[in-house]
Amino acid sequence: MCSMQQECCPSENTATQGTEKIINEAPEKPAVTTPAFTAETGPILFRFSSDDPILGAGYEQLRDSLLSNLQADQKLRVTGQYFAGEANNTSYENLGVARAHATKMKLWPGENDDKFQFAGELVPDREGINDNPFRSVRFDYAIFKETIKEIDNKAIVYFPYNSTRRIDDPDIEKYLSDLAERLSKTDEKVVITGHTCDLGTDASNYHLGMWRAEVVRDYLTKLGVEASRISVASKGEKDPMVPNTSSANRKKNRRAEIELIK
Repeated sequence: MCSMQQECCPSENTATQGTEKIINEAPEKPAVTTPAFTAETGPILFRFSSDDPILGAGYEQLRDSLLSNLQADQKLRVTGQYFAGEANNTSYENLGVARAHATKMKLWPGENDDKFQFAGELVPDREGINDNPFRSVRFDYAIFKETIKEIDNKAIVYFPYNSTRRIDDPDIEKYLSDLAERLSKTDEKVVITGHTCDLGTDASNYHLGMWRAEVVRDYLTKLGVEASRISVASKGEKDPMVPNTSSANRKKNRRAEIELIK
């Protein structure tokens, strides 16, 4: 029998307490490191719900290179991006288009708008956009063809001779897609009027003009615009944009005019 029981032979109660202590001790949790947020940088930045460009280092080089590399058959497409939660306090249909126009005016205030195309693009949210400047505009070159032209509240879609099936051009498709998106957010109505040059009979040109208007209408309805909001008409050869005195002029008269009615 051990004479120093308390020192060399722990009692049952002592062993139990020691075991419970070990069981009940929680393991140490590894430290969690949160990656530091990195603010976006670039020559052109924007703030949340603002269309005013913030110019930073390198914007002069970007500005000069974009126009110097522009070819004669191209336009510079400026696409402004925007987020779903931003407030649009501009007169444009979305904040992206407003940013595209504001960027052009900031970088090239003296250049004619004919050199440019403007577009808006809805993009997913990114970390830090509410409280920090962010990149929100991009540039690319678009081949320019005389297939569509915007004048005031009208757009003009041009057709080849004796043709009605012209909605296979990316510029026209892009315009009509943007128009359908706009109409989904407004109660505007659309009047589409078909026109022809003077080649052919009055009767055939009337029907050709109507077919052209209907082609544009059908494309818009496929994009979700209600047919009841679209009116079609034809003026045939009766309302030329320019005199039918040359092939170039006749080309301008073969068209469909799209007018928005508020």
